[in-house]
Amino acid sequence: MISPEAFDRQLSSLIPIISKWRLCVRLDLRQNTEIGVHCAYVHSNHPNLPDVTFEISIQFNPIYQEPFLTFRIWKTKCVDGFEKRELWFPSNLSTVLNTTFFQIGLDYMDQSSGEAWFQVHCCDTNDITGQENDKYLKRWFSVYLTLFDERIGTIFQDLA
Repeated sequence: MISPEAFDRQLSSLIPIISKWRLCVRLDLRQNTEIGVHCAYVHSNHPNLPDVTFEISIQFNPIYQEPFLTFRIWKTKCVDGFEKRELWFPSNLSTVLNTTFFQIGLDYMDQSSGEAWFQVHCCDTNDITGQENDKYLKRWFSVYLTLFDERIGTIFQDLA
């Protein structure tokens, strides 16, 4: 578990590191006015599929007191000579993502937009990342973002 204040402070300090992630295209830090903490939105490329991108949201879950990861998958297609980007719902997520350690569902509805997002369930987060609050989000990012890139841990090596 992590407090909202610690989440906000640690997230802000990790933004420069996450922006150096080899697959990060864009990173936005936004204020969540409902609970008073920031959330991060990351747009990244797929490491092996050039026509696939991810839209990743990292928020604070006030019920579990844990980071909360949601994402959407976009696929670019060429239609009549024009590139068209559309949401993609692969029938088998493990062909696109490293799903080995995660429970994922297409069961999160964004309140402001009404859009469906994949959700990585956060009920086991404390068991996965440990209870030590110091550098909690660093550990969380280095584990949970392996869903998109098995080499994500390399950007955190200097933060030991």
